[in-house]
Amino acid sequence: MINARTYTVRRFTKVITSGVITVAEVSTFEIMGNLQPMSDRQISAAPEGFREMPGGKFKFYTEDLSKPILVSGGGLIDGTTEPDAIEYNGALLYVHGIEDRRHGLIPHIKYLLIQPQVPAT
Repeated sequence: MINARTYTVRRFTKVITSGVITVAEVSTFEIMGNLQPMSDRQISAAPEGFREMPGGKFKFYTEDLSKPILVSGGGLIDGTTEPDAIEYNGALLYVHGIEDRRHGLIPHIKYLLIQPQVPAT
């Protein structure tokens, strides 16, 4: 993969105690890939729910198929997982979508990432 570098992925695990959900554990692993901001044209072609979300939008390509990244809403049925986040320049980019391209000429996976906007204080 051209211009690939190593990124740290953070995985969050939540616990439900007395009806309150809290983050219980954060684990990390590294993955090689290529991270790029999405152009306006690419954002307009993205899924509807992703387009309207406030915040920066990125795409991440990886050929490392041995380390699956959890996607928003793709956690366990009991809701104890969140989407993984890729660390980039001190910010967390949360995985929102996935395009599985493992059966193409160059097998890889494309992830759609969002950097949530932080409300002004």
